Amino acid sequence: MPNRDIVAIGASAGGIEVLRQIAAELPADLKASVFVVMHLGAGRSNLPEILGDSGPLPASFAEDGAPLDQGRIYVAPPQHHLLL
Repeated sequence: MPNRDIVAIGASAGGIEVLRQIAAELPADLKASVFVVMHLGAGRSNLPEILGDSGPLPASFAEDGAPLDQGRIYVAPPQHHLLL
């Protein structure tokens, strides 16, 4: 069975600076997928770009059915939950 190590992080709307600090400290060779859920409004979110620019790992919105990669940050889209 493949390795499925994950890191899950939840934050309220005021947690963006802490999320940036966490992203900055993650190692480039992290052997886990990182999942972030943040309480956001219904509008557009730049959180993947912010986290990706803050540290060595690429970040994107999670997509239903997409394969999971280690060393990547997956962000829940606004108004969505993340189910693994």
